[in-house]
Amino acid sequence: HWTQNRYALSRRLWQALAPMNTQINEAVENLYKAFSGNPKPEKIEHCPCCFSDGEVETLLGNKLRDIPPREIEAYAFSVLGTIGDIVDFKFFLPRILEIYVTESMISFVDIEIIVQKFRKAGWANWPESEKQAIIDFFTAMYSNEINKSEPDGFAVDSWIFALCYTTANIVEYLELLKKPECESAFQEFLEVNLQFFTNNHLMNSFWEHDSPQIDSIKLWLRNDEVTVYLFSKYGMVVKHEC
Repeated sequence: HWTQNRYALSRRLWQALAPMNTQINEAVENLYKAFSGNPKPEKIEHCPCCFSDGEVETLLGNKLRDIPPREIEAYAFSVLGTIGDIVDFKFFLPRILEIYVTESMISFVDIEIIVQKFRKAGWANWPESEKQAIIDFFTAMYSNEINKSEPDGFAVDSWIFALCYTTANIVEYLELLKKPECESAFQEFLEVNLQFFTNNHLMNSFWEHDSPQIDSIKLWLRNDEVTVYLFSKYGMVVKHEC
């Protein structure tokens, strides 16, 4: 699996360089509020070959918002597999997602891995307030990225992936890329997925054949506005077939 290129910077330096915008800050606070009804676990079931009791105690010994990224990273990667259950996953989820904002210049678990766990965690049955808080967070992160003067095409692609798993109509989000102020993000997203136009496969290897809305993305990538743009920018001729 490909990962975004990140460089290890201290939390203080990163926040000084790129402070959370208001929409993202509100979305993070809303995550904590929406998931506050999930109690802190007294213990976390885990595979003793994969996680030590000390690692688990570190997770439980910190206040939720103070858990260091490195202390929760292995949990986030393996939860619902070799450690944890749905109850503790939902307790830790706000902190896991907050790390993508406050520590986004360091290597952390790909957001796609986290999102794919939602199905196993019974996403469809989560309270609407929790689901909406997740959607609002992903929307804020996506909006922030596509409106940057120098957006990261891989980040755009990752947030589109996340929104596909949590929203009903991904096309609404894709259409935002066509706004004049989002042209850089539009171009970056297309460049990330250029191989699609020759082999019909999206670049992000986290996609599976039954991934939510994958067909909608493929259809959107072959619409007239996209194909005209590709021809004008790269001289690429795209066949209108999937």
